[in-house]
Formats: sequence, structure tokens, C-alpha cells
Amino acid sequence: MWAQGERRLSVDEYRNRMKGGWIGQIIGVVWGSPTEFKFNDAIIPEDKVPAWTLWKTFDVSRTGAPKLSVTLANHGTGDFTFVARVNGKEVARHKISGEPPIWRTVTVDLAPYAGKTVSLELVNQPDGWFYEAAYWGEVEIKNAER
Repeated sequence: MWAQGERRLSVDEYRNRMKGGWIGQIIGVVWGSPTEFKFNDAIIPEDKVPAWTLWKTFDVSRTGAPKLSVTLANHGTGDFTFVARVNGKEVARHKISGEPPIWRTVTVDLAPYAGKTVSLELVNQPDGWFYEAAYWGEVEIKNAER
């Protein structure tokens, strides 16, 4: 007899839930692979915390006023540092914080790279290890006429 509040699962339902748990575990290990099992029984040193980076290579327009526009926000009471690099050179660095979180737009002038193929990196750089999730809104290359 089953006690009140207990529920019996069929073998198929149990297997389905078990597979879901394993898939979640696998995703977690892959997502955390930069640090997985490297700092057992220790807090990750701040200089070893991995930054999460979006990147793309593209051609910057020869004409107009090319600009990068990135809209982002922090998570809850957390914060992070947003870094933008063009061809490995830092072109923007902004502390993103606020309670409640506020969507903000960071703009970077790409005119110095007009007519060139560039590699762009947008980085969520942890800086205090406290709710450092970045919410990414729009990432856009704009080319307004001069």
C-alpha cells in the first residue's frame, strides 16, 4: 500500500525522468568544462575565472559611420564587466550593474576599421564572482550616413 502523498511511476516514466537528469548533468559538465574538476575544494581564483565571449569576423563598411551597438543588462543584484575587442585590441570596457537591472546600450565607433575585415569579441568578464550573468539584448553593426 502506498502512503498518502507518494506517487508510483511507470518504468517508462522513470526512464524518461532519469534520462532527463543525465542529459542535464552532461550539459552542466560541458558548459562548465573550462573549470570542471580543476579547482576541487577551492574557490576559483579571480584571475582564473573564465570569461564568456561572443565573437564574429566581419567586413566593416568603407562608407558612412560604422558603429557597434550592444544592449545588455546584469542579473538581479549582480554585476559584470563588459569588454569589447576589435582584432584583439580592447575598444570598450564598462561595469554593468544596477538594482533593479537596467538595459543599457554601449556604442563603439568602428570608423578606424572602415574597409577592413575585423574580428570582434564581446566579453562577459567576471569581476567579483557574484551573480555575473549577462543578459544580451541586441548586438548590431550600424552604418549611419555621415
